[in-house]
Amino acid sequence: MCNHVNAFFRLRPAESEFPVVVSQDCCHDDTKEAILAFNDRITFIEHPDQRKQAGYKSGAKNYFLISQHYRWALDHVFMTLQYEHAIITEDDLDIADDFFSYFLSLRRLLREDETIWCISAWNDNGGDTITDRRHSESLYRTDFFPGLGWMLQRKLWLELRESWPEAFWDDWLRHQDVRKGRSCVRPEVSRTAHNMLVAGKGSSNGMYKNYLSGIHLPDEAVDFAKIDISYLLKNNYDQTLKSSLESARLITFEELNKKPHLEAGKPVRFPYETPRQFRELAAHFGLMKDIRSGMPRTAYDGIVTFYFNDARAYLYPAIDSFAYNETWDDMNRYLEFAELFCRPGRYTGKCDPKDPEMIAWFAKRKQSKRLSEWKNLIVN
Repeated sequence: MCNHVNAFFRLRPAESEFPVVVSQDCCHDDTKEAILAFNDRITFIEHPDQRKQAGYKSGAKNYFLISQHYRWALDHVFMTLQYEHAIITEDDLDIADDFFSYFLSLRRLLREDETIWCISAWNDNGGDTITDRRHSESLYRTDFFPGLGWMLQRKLWLELRESWPEAFWDDWLRHQDVRKGRSCVRPEVSRTAHNMLVAGKGSSNGMYKNYLSGIHLPDEAVDFAKIDISYLLKNNYDQTLKSSLESARLITFEELNKKPHLEAGKPVRFPYETPRQFRELAAHFGLMKDIRSGMPRTAYDGIVTFYFNDARAYLYPAIDSFAYNETWDDMNRYLEFAELFCRPGRYTGKCDPKDPEMIAWFAKRKQSKRLSEWKNLIVN
């Protein structure tokens, strides 16, 4: 936490422009003592004790506590302190030298384009091998809410606060009926990174730790005040993306498996039609494979933009009248289940969690409870 706050003081251009509010979820004295050491330079707020409150299932306790803290802290920032904009960060994040330049310059997009509802410092597909680190000034629109260092306006909070969920707040923001067709802006190279020396397991239980450790801050700072960001306005962006996609070389799923010759520096595109195809392509290139609310991470209109073979590359949905389909979540969850259990050395029968033989296999190993945790799967 001290690392994180000290970085704000070192990098922010002016205290009046970027006042710091630290919100602590209550009841850890050592953390509170560390925060109070900055008391003359920050606004400190402390979330009331939620541990005695009901309202969550035992398996979702941490998600409940986190969501309630977020709602309380955001309400305090926007309703009590009356700020018009806020940047939300977490104490295990490092920030780039141009972190404040990034947000200060991009803030106007929230006012100028109603289809943009957040500015994020994070790229879910931000690993060194799939980003162009020579052009860290490049920015993209994404329908998938990234989090991990993000800015929103007070007027958005006024919309969200009454329906804020009891748990899983970030996935809730990805629901199509909450997103309402709006997008976030994210960078080519993340302006936040997990400090792996202080980062804990988090609510995901450390499942992404190896992946996250490969996402690094940019090598050099960018002065975003000198960058023309008008290309991110929806009409401009959509036209450019369509043109770029059409001009890229098409490589089909079947052709990719034959390892075709790809000329370095030439843009390429790879179509997908199903969650299975998307996951196989994502695995091939080292992209995040999961799907939430029908959306792959970093997707914009289903298109995932990344860097490959010294050029821009695209995974795109080769589907007429494409729209995000939330049944893809359940299809994707089944594929995750199959990758975990249905393979040599584990279960080799019919891969169907409702099949009697598979149920018996789990029961024999006294893992029936584990099987029951995999709900709402669509076999595909």
